[in-house]
Amino acid sequence: MTTAANGTFTITDTPPEAGDTTYTAIWEGSTKYNGSTGKVTFPVKDDSSAQASR
Repeated sequence: MTTAANGTFTITDTPPEAGDTTYTAIWEGSTKYNGSTGKVTFPVKDDSSAQASR
């Protein structure tokens, strides 16, 4: 993934099931900067009761 000049990025994802979904971002670093790892977990609700309008 390519980041913006300020280091931010955006992802779009649809988790396959309810429960906790964890995303991990890893940057291996460079000769000038140390690497970094970040992790965030989101709760995903069960939305199986929702039905599409016909």
